[in-house]
Amino acid sequence: MKGIILMLVVILSAQVTFAQQTTPGNKYIFDGLYITPSYSGYKQDLFVEAFYKSQWTGFTGAPTSFSLAADGLIGDSKVGLGAIISSNTIGAQSNLSAYGNYAYHIRMDGDEDSDLSFGLGFGFIQSGIDGTKLNATDNSDNTIPNDFQSVLVPDSRVGVMYSNSNFYVGISTDNMIAHYFKKFNSIYEIIPKPSYYLTAGALLTLNDEMKLKPSFLFSDNQNGPKALDLNMFVLFGDRFWLGGTYRSNIAFNKSNINISDQNTKGIAAMVQMVLNDNIHLGYSFDYSMSPLGNSNYGTHEVSVGFLFKSKKGYRDHYF
Repeated sequence: MKGIILMLVVILSAQVTFAQQTTPGNKYIFDGLYITPSYSGYKQDLFVEAFYKSQWTGFTGAPTSFSLAADGLIGDSKVGLGAIISSNTIGAQSNLSAYGNYAYHIRMDGDEDSDLSFGLGFGFIQSGIDGTKLNATDNSDNTIPNDFQSVLVPDSRVGVMYSNSNFYVGISTDNMIAHYFKKFNSIYEIIPKPSYYLTAGALLTLNDEMKLKPSFLFSDNQNGPKALDLNMFVLFGDRFWLGGTYRSNIAFNKSNINISDQNTKGIAAMVQMVLNDNIHLGYSFDYSMSPLGNSNYGTHEVSVGFLFKSKKGYRDHYF
């Protein structure tokens, strides 16, 4: 265990240039594939999930997101494979990404519940801007396109995660190489820079029917303030999750960040239901505690997941 912690510290210290991105919705709380490829195969059996997020409801051109993710172990091996497709839009800007993910799982100390996994993901990002959705104040401005313009670039992600039946910790990076392919002096190529994630959580048994799951996610990206999510959930009867998140964005003297974004806070309420052995449903509502929160109807996120059970059984989906 000391070796695992030391390894994670070394990896973390190598990322001294951390800088933040908005977290990928709230679904990472129950499906780590959204933030790390090392989660591929964690649940062992094949799990397919889709989620849709509508942010700042009521604003014209407000952000929307859709993702489809799937992962599972290959037979009885230690290899997990996963795939994730995400689409994000905000106003005239759009972003489509797709990744194939690979993870290798090592059982620690002969304990089937103690798992150390290393993950890699490779794919592409298509970023674009639709000029037909923009209104120029100067009609002679030739920097605004007349139609949809986009660029397609390769990308990669990497992560490592340790978990057992009561605890997990992981660190990961995405958008690792896409920005190296950006052509400068072009507004069409809005390519994301690397994002970094550090997460950990625990599962505490309160009694036979209730479990408590505290966790956090720290995220960082070169284009924005750092973000910290503090999460607390209660599991009732292994079927119904109820809890919430407190989110805080804080910029540390970053000159490229608007001062109004430096102390943005928000809260979220979330439920996750295991309807039967195969179907999972989730819903979350986010409310911004900034002045923007009074000008929209909040952020809504819905998800549906399907578990395809095999004879080898299904690992409890706590993390």
